[in-house]
Amino acid sequence: MHIKKSIKTTILKREVMKRTIQILVLMAVLAFSGYYYSNNKTYYDQSTGNFYIPINASISTFFGSSDKIQSLVNNYQIYNPSSKEGKLVFPDTQSLSISEVIFESGYDSMNGTIILNDSKIESPFYNEYKYRIFNNSKIAKRALSGTVIFVLSSNKMSSNQYYVWTVNKDGSDLKKLFDIGEHETWHIDVGNQVIRRVQQIGNNAKIEEISWK
Repeated sequence: MHIKKSIKTTILKREVMKRTIQILVLMAVLAFSGYYYSNNKTYYDQSTGNFYIPINASISTFFGSSDKIQSLVNNYQIYNPSSKEGKLVFPDTQSLSISEVIFESGYDSMNGTIILNDSKIESPFYNEYKYRIFNNSKIAKRALSGTVIFVLSSNKMSSNQYYVWTVNKDGSDLKKLFDIGEHETWHIDVGNQVIRRVQQIGNNAKIEEISWK
């Protein structure tokens, strides 16, 4: 019995090691291939009835001694099903990919929370963006933000540069809020309806607040 148990333990350890090596190899391949995260989700905004539809573009990235074609979401179309009309958010984002889309779409009276991206607090959305969303509890019913946040990033995995934009839910008034680089973070304070940028400067933090109404 002891020998059989030892053999099973050895086999299990080898399988774990094999899986670990496979993951490490995959990560290395993705890094060298210029892999990046691109959001390819279609969203429905119940507050306006609009759809936010991803637009894909193909780009050529260098991989070893050859080029590789990859697809990224470099734009979104805001589609109004009532008027049957759509409008692109960005005029040109060919070299950047859209990694995040965030908007307020409703109010959850049972939990006293604002519904983001048509998802309640227990949804996978909050697992994906939980590091970004703060102060979303015990909120009285209020008017929802009229803008959508888009986060753009470089198509290279090694880049830490991000660009935060907002646009009205009808596709008008596109604004670049700020860039996020090294030693910088940002988050959404839902209760105070604020987008907050935090920059570490030496031993201090510089905080910038932008209204998100």
